Amino acid sequence: MGAAVKVNEMGWISALVLIYVRSLLLWLVIPAGLIVWIFVFPLLQDRGVTLTLFLSWLDHNLIVMIQRGLLRPFRPFIGPRWIPARKMAKVEHRFKWNDPL
Repeated sequence: MGAAVKVNEMGWISALVLIYVRSLLLWLVIPAGLIVWIFVFPLLQDRGVTLTLFLSWLDHNLIVMIQRGLLRPFRPFIGPRWIPARKMAKVEHRFKWNDPL
C-alpha cells in the first residue's frame, strides 16, 4: 500500500509536468506539423487522413514521447503506445485547437 501512495503522489506531479511540457512543445510541433502537412497532404489524402487526424497523431506521439522519455524516471510507463504512420487514419486521440493554451 505504501508503494501505491508514492506512485499516486508522483502521478500528479508527472501529470503537471506532462501538461506543462506538452503545452510548450505544442507551440513548436503544431506550426511544424502545418508546414509538413503542405508537403505530405497528397500522400495522406488517399488514406483518408485529414489535417485534424495528422495533428492528433503528432500530439498523441508527443505525449507518448514525453511519458517514455522525460517522465520515465518518475513513474513506471503506463500509458498509450506509439502509433505508427501507417495507422494514422485510425487515431482516436483528438487534438483540440486550444490545447497549446
